[in-house]
Amino acid sequence: MAVDLTGFFRPRLQGWLGKVYHSVVGKALTGIGFGLIVEVGSIANQRFALPRKILRGKNEIGSEKQLKTTTLTWLAEHLKEDEIAVLDAGFPIRELQTAEVERFVVRQASNCTARRNILPSYKGRGAKPKYGKLIRPLARSHKANSLTASVPDETSNFKLDGRIIQVHSWHDLVRSDQKPSQQQQTFSLLVFFDPLYKQPLVLAVNLALSPESVFLL
Repeated sequence: MAVDLTGFFRPRLQGWLGKVYHSVVGKALTGIGFGLIVEVGSIANQRFALPRKILRGKNEIGSEKQLKTTTLTWLAEHLKEDEIAVLDAGFPIRELQTAEVERFVVRQASNCTARRNILPSYKGRGAKPKYGKLIRPLARSHKANSLTASVPDETSNFKLDGRIIQVHSWHDLVRSDQKPSQQQQTFSLLVFFDPLYKQPLVLAVNLALSPESVFLL
């Protein structure tokens, strides 16, 4: 099932307190927000979305956060055993885990990080480590410093429509703010280098699927 938030933006709407993030202008604007949950299928080889649930935001300050919580709660309660939730980067992994969404594939920002769910070996000096090794799937710059990408656990590729898509994968990860524990909910990070696009696609998935299956979702 595909999940997203959208809105009807009405900057001059009198008496309406709700706001919704507008990706073009980069900020929240006055509008009526909606949480959309749809089944994705196909008709005559054409992808087709069948609405499963539409949730409306409330007329109050902070309505977008409330709408997101309500949408994820409904999703967690109604996601069938043979379904996977597919979400954009507006839904953080923390919120998916809090809502107890059992199966998800969610887009990540290019500067996302995660951690190993195991402590690194103690080097014998200084404080003992409390967090797992930081995983950075893509190289980036920060304050004039170049930060290299982490070495992937696995590299692979698959062919799609005549082009080769390269994949870097990291497994058994936790959020960057979490300490290692057997009780933690783990996930994988996959980076897809598709020659059709300038920027690689970073996805987080919390179930065992082949890279090609994840990409095609």
